[in-house]
Amino acid sequence: MQQTSPKNAKSSTETFKLTFDDFLKLDLKQLQINIIGTENEYGFSFTLYKIQVRHPSIQTFICNRRYNEFYALHKVLKMKYCNLDLPQFPSKHEWLFKTEKRKAGFHLFLNKLVLIAMQHPQIQSNILKFLYYFLTRDLLGNQKQNIFASTDPQNEDEPDWQFRYHNLSTDDQNQAGNQKYDQLKKMAANVQLRFSDDEVWQTFYGKIQEGTLQLFQHISYNYFSCQIMLFQIKLELLEDVIFMYHDYDYQKIQLKPEDPNLLRLWYSQLKFASQEVLQCERMHDDFHSLGKVQIQIKEAFNLSNIIQDSFLFVKISFPPFTCQTKQHVYSNNPQWSQDYIFPIIDSFSVIRLELISEIQDGILKRKVKQSVIGMAEIQIADLLSYHSGTKFSRIQLPLNRDANGSDIFQFLKKQSYNLEEQQPSLIVTIRNMSSPLSLFGPGPVFSYENELLEPDLTVIKMNIIRFKRIISLMILFQLSLEDVVDQKYPRLTFIVFTFMFIFIFFADLNNILQYFGFILLFIMIYQHPTIHHHVKLFFDKYILCELNYYYKTPQLFTQEEKDLKKNTQSLDKVIKFEGNEIKLEVDDENEPKESFYQKLRAIKKTFFIVQLYLTYLSNFAEKVINLFTWQEYHRTLWFLYAIFSLYCIICILPIRYIMLAGIINEWFDGRIVFKKRQAHNQKIAQVMMEYIYKKHAPELVCIPNYLDVAFPKGDFRTKMANELLMHLTVSMNQEEANKYQNGNEVIRDLTTCSQRLKWVSITDHHFVRDQLYYELRKKGKFRMKPHYLVYYTITNFIYNIPSQYYRLRRPIQLIK
Repeated sequence: MQQTSPKNAKSSTETFKLTFDDFLKLDLKQLQINIIGTENEYGFSFTLYKIQVRHPSIQTFICNRRYNEFYALHKVLKMKYCNLDLPQFPSKHEWLFKTEKRKAGFHLFLNKLVLIAMQHPQIQSNILKFLYYFLTRDLLGNQKQNIFASTDPQNEDEPDWQFRYHNLSTDDQNQAGNQKYDQLKKMAANVQLRFSDDEVWQTFYGKIQEGTLQLFQHISYNYFSCQIMLFQIKLELLEDVIFMYHDYDYQKIQLKPEDPNLLRLWYSQLKFASQEVLQCERMHDDFHSLGKVQIQIKEAFNLSNIIQDSFLFVKISFPPFTCQTKQHVYSNNPQWSQDYIFPIIDSFSVIRLELISEIQDGILKRKVKQSVIGMAEIQIADLLSYHSGTKFSRIQLPLNRDANGSDIFQFLKKQSYNLEEQQPSLIVTIRNMSSPLSLFGPGPVFSYENELLEPDLTVIKMNIIRFKRIISLMILFQLSLEDVVDQKYPRLTFIVFTFMFIFIFFADLNNILQYFGFILLFIMIYQHPTIHHHVKLFFDKYILCELNYYYKTPQLFTQEEKDLKKNTQSLDKVIKFEGNEIKLEVDDENEPKESFYQKLRAIKKTFFIVQLYLTYLSNFAEKVINLFTWQEYHRTLWFLYAIFSLYCIICILPIRYIMLAGIINEWFDGRIVFKKRQAHNQKIAQVMMEYIYKKHAPELVCIPNYLDVAFPKGDFRTKMANELLMHLTVSMNQEEANKYQNGNEVIRDLTTCSQRLKWVSITDHHFVRDQLYYELRKKGKFRMKPHYLVYYTITNFIYNIPSQYYRLRRPIQLIK
């Protein structure tokens, strides 16, 4: 092969034009790279190896490179792609045939790079980029260069334009590179590692991003100053070694730590240091701090099982802040009394306290071992629920191996000190230095209650319990108003009706909104704790002391009444205290455990009830829309007749007189409502007991006054309870059923029910064909009151309007 003189090489350099894009498009099969000779420089101090690059598509050129430059390229590639199958690099300490051996090794090394670029397309651009800048460095006029290898996992296989060549002779560029390197060091955690084929321990800076381990190392050889990042490495963590490999590696790489015992500790610290600050995702762009929280670490006790001669300190983690107390020489009761103040990022934050034991191991006491004795958590939301400036002195927190996950509210509220005697505990003092709760703008409470909750089954059940509780309280409030109208407490009813009569007779109904505002003001004043207490004492002593003559204390209740009472107390049963921990239990321990199929059946029943109520709501809305849009012409016409008649009545008789007549009517009806209810319930109960006897004990029916005869032995009481629940929805457990001896006792207690007993619709259950029940229930029919008759007439009028669903499912019936 003809060798080109340095003079000709210099002249070719002046006209050399080869961009990286052109180099990347070359057919690598036709690319030839050869070492054609050597040349001594600076009085035989350095040996330059001449490299000739030939390809049919480009101009042949020659470049000169020293041994250290080849070594730097090899080291950079081994660090970036640490498991490539590169040939053995020529040793620097050769005595015989040193130049020839190096020429052969460099030739094999460069051509091996071209072969690797052809075999692995995913790293082809980066390999060719290293090779391009290595071959064309002096031809492009840059004598001293700095390669910065960016390793963004998203664009690794694309040309990395962040490889930049800088002149290292300027201090500004050196300072910029050092700042960038220092930034990576601050974001990572360091560890001493070495490769399995290398005896030198090196410092690596690790970071985890997008589930991938990244290792940084700074190396500088002669003209190259390089930051290398190993990325997209598949990781296998064993006891004393780390296995790392890429998809294109031919074998796994072993990284051995200097101290195998600290490997897992480093890896856990690495994950913790690399985790993202989730709170920042919920911040607004114009974020302002909610305030501050001050925490003082006092002392710890019950540390009898800690290793002797160890140093104890408390690590405080409050992302993105981490700090620790001073180290305290081992004792059973270490004391620190150090204060820390943290800014509150949002109300979802958690302060984690870890008590750590540190001991120096080894002959020279240079190895450090750390172990976590226990940890506790403080939720910021619990502190924000108190006023700004509230201080909680000497709160005792239990230290567990895992985060207890319990609410700190119990320790703030109870100031509890009744932990287990041998349980390690930490004494802290907490002060809420947050901003006062906002009255009109969004505050921490607003942010916390609108937190995006995970689809947790406990949260879903809790929300269902809260909804049931609110609905039950509304229904009970309605029933209490009915007691006032029904004159359960005659004195209270007299006061209320007198006030209503005077108000309707003298009030100006055109200013009804003003009166509504006065009512709200009266309710708020009445609910003031001090006023409410004195008013309640007055009512209990003088107003509610007298009951209606016909009122009797209920002995049996319907299933609906028991469910209402249970729902109002459900929230108190959910939150349970066990020692010093608050637990959220949505399942009742007293109830028998359900099997999987029972739970599945309960879930199906819940969804059926939900879709049933949604169907009722949708049907009612569609019926009203059809009524007003003349979809049912005759019904809309009758509706207009009724509205016009009602308007004429109001014009003839003022609304004031109609309301007064209604109040007077309710007053006289309420005087005997309990008497009528008892008579109604007594008749229904007697019919029901006759049915139970005839169905389950027909042999006793022929006996005169068989309702006074004792119940037969066996399961008669159980069947009676089932029949009462099925036909009258009266709930009677086995204990209540056992106290009754005959039918008249059951009729007596059924008469005292606080609601009018109603027959369950005959089409709702399997007893449609029960002729005996069908005949007996005819005896329990009563004439309906006039206002109830009007209510049911209007309800039937609306519900008999076909909905859109009915029109779609039954178009033929409508046509007929």
